Amino acid sequence: MTMVIITSVAIVREREQGTLEQLMVTPVKPLELMIGKIVPYIVLGYLQITVALLVAVLVFQVPIRGSLLQLYLLTLFFITASLGLGLMISNLAQTQMQAFQMS
Repeated sequence: MTMVIITSVAIVREREQGTLEQLMVTPVKPLELMIGKIVPYIVLGYLQITVALLVAVLVFQVPIRGSLLQLYLLTLFFITASLGLGLMISNLAQTQMQAFQMS
């Protein structure tokens, strides 16, 4: 859920401050711009899942059964869906408060 909130509020903030319009007039393609905005949040999502797994294993002694590689690959689908929802909310919201409440 934090991925949705962070993404939606960040994009709306840029639109409110006018930096998004400045980026749109640069020679960067819109797809490249969106990828550049989303990649850091994908990294943040993987950081969150890694911390959650470490806490589960080290603090709560939860045994990890199964493939960590498969877990991380499937996590990409969840992160992508969360970021897509955040982008949709940022499209609908006019202010940061609206984006936060919609998230």
